[in-house]
Amino acid sequence: MAVVDPDRKMASGASDCTLCVWNIPGGDARLTMESSGLVSGVVFGPDDRALLCAIGNHGVVERWDIRTGKQRGFLSVRRSKMSMETLALSPDGRWLLSGYGDGFV
Repeated sequence: MAVVDPDRKMASGASDCTLCVWNIPGGDARLTMESSGLVSGVVFGPDDRALLCAIGNHGVVERWDIRTGKQRGFLSVRRSKMSMETLALSPDGRWLLSGYGDGFV
């Protein structure tokens, strides 16, 4: 999965537990980080300094600082027996939505 922000960068997460922030255009990796598990969703924070990633099999959302590459916290959001598959953030950053394999949001 991947997400693009207006500041000309893209973030991606993978099954090998890596998160990458890429420059657009050019495609070179600006930053690579290692999450605690399989990344099933990514979204940029509203301040454009944070990257949130869903660790689907753990029911956790990790918060990363994309200026330093350091994890800045996590939130346990398990609300279903299924794996978390996607994330969405409201434009003002007040609401985080997580979607699960059984259709639960």
